[in-house]
Amino acid sequence: MVKYAAISITVEVKKCLELMKGNKTWSEFLTETVIEPQSLKSKNAPKNSEKIL
Repeated sequence: MVKYAAISITVEVKKCLELMKGNKTWSEFLTETVIEPQSLKSKNAPKNSEKIL
């Protein structure tokens, strides 16, 4: 069974996010815009640290 949660954000932020979200579900939208890019960032972290050194 899938569990759901709520987060508190300002009305202005929600309106902006809803425009960006389009027809996607909130889960799809947030996965694509937050979770997947963060995952890629984590995978690239060793490469980026090598460049610094």
